[in-house]
Amino acid sequence: MNPTEVDGGIDPAVAEEWIKSLEVIYDYMQMANRDRVHCAIFLLRNEARHWWEGIKEGTNLKNLQWSEFKVQLFEKYFSKDLRAHKLKESLELRQGDLPMIEYIRRFERGCLYAPFIARDAEEKNNHFIRGLQPEIRRDICMCEDSTLQQLVDKVLMAAQDKQEF
Repeated sequence: MNPTEVDGGIDPAVAEEWIKSLEVIYDYMQMANRDRVHCAIFLLRNEARHWWEGIKEGTNLKNLQWSEFKVQLFEKYFSKDLRAHKLKESLELRQGDLPMIEYIRRFERGCLYAPFIARDAEEKNNHFIRGLQPEIRRDICMCEDSTLQQLVDKVLMAAQDKQEF
């Protein structure tokens, strides 16, 4: 499956993407919880390997669950303060002068940090619409309720129309 290795560093997005990529592989392979941890440990390099070596003495590896390993990794690379900052960014996201594609990208990324919004389709749509530029928001609000993807398609068309005028 060619999983990536992780070498640590200060970017929490790297750790987060690494975990997600591993979970796709693990789910596909229907890998057991215990094996997930061992596989992940095998892929740690450099700073990440040093971090693991430092905490493994106090860890019961035989009983370490995948969810617990992820918590430890995120505590190292994705602090509570940083998560709170990302949540705040997500909740305060406004399109402003951002190109529409960039606003959509940031919105989708922000949903990772605001699961209470992401889990509720109606709230997710409303949050997306609230962040749009007023002219585009006005046009979109007149549309029937849609899925987020349908809203994104409509917003991209509205943004294109706005550029053409």
